[in-house]
Amino acid sequence: MCNEEIISKLSYISKFRDPNVNKLFGIDTIGHYSIAALLAIDTPESKSKYEELMADLDEWDQEIVERIAAGMS
Repeated sequence: MCNEEIISKLSYISKFRDPNVNKLFGIDTIGHYSIAALLAIDTPESKSKYEELMADLDEWDQEIVERIAAGMS
């Protein structure tokens, strides 16, 4: 897969943030991990998509994603 496909798939998965359905660990969901993965990929395109998705999140979800992303680096 190329970067564009990976970014597209992670962006799609980022929508799955319902803790009752998509929970992985505690309050973390597959959607949170997919957004954090965009930052970890560390390309200009993935960082741009990360920032776009983070802007749409509430503070609670942003803190979760930031914590996960910090653990990935």
